[in-house]
Amino acid sequence: MDKKFLEDLGLTEEQINSVLTQNTAELEAVNKDVAKYKKQAETFKTKSDGFEEQLKSANTEIQSYKDMDIEGIKKSAEDWKTKYETETKALNDAIAQKDYDYATKDFMNQFDFVDDDAKEIATLKFKAKEFKLEDGKFLGADDFMKRYKEDHKALFKSEESIGSTEPVPQIVKPTGGGDGSQTNKFNFRSMFTPVRNIESK
Repeated sequence: MDKKFLEDLGLTEEQINSVLTQNTAELEAVNKDVAKYKKQAETFKTKSDGFEEQLKSANTEIQSYKDMDIEGIKKSAEDWKTKYETETKALNDAIAQKDYDYATKDFMNQFDFVDDDAKEIATLKFKAKEFKLEDGKFLGADDFMKRYKEDHKALFKSEESIGSTEPVPQIVKPTGGGDGSQTNKFNFRSMFTPVRNIESK
């Protein structure tokens, strides 16, 4: 407010000073309120800008999820899990089978079979029983092999043959004097070379 304007109104010096003082105080109060509201407005704008940015980020994130094949990802994860579990089980089973085969071989090696064929037959019969291997031992295997030896004595060497050092006799084919077709009372071909008649000179 202008002082001259107040003088023109016919106010005294004291009245003019009083009016100017009051006016100044009111202006300062208004200015303070303006500054306060301006600060609040700036704060709200900052928050608004922040919320807007957050909203944009959220929308972008949401859109990325919409673009993703969530079901496909879940299925892929399940497939990998199943594949891992299946391959791990197969590996463990293979290792267990190897251990079982080695243990079977060691177990069968303690018996004296007449030949490899007899041993192979007995091993197949043994494996068919699927004895449980526990702490390196087959449960029930000893009783099985005891009965198996009693029922199939021909597949095992006798105690006499195990300790004997004499060579096993060989069958000799006839070299002359006959066709080797002679049989004895047991229906076996002759195991000996026919003796030739020596002509006297």
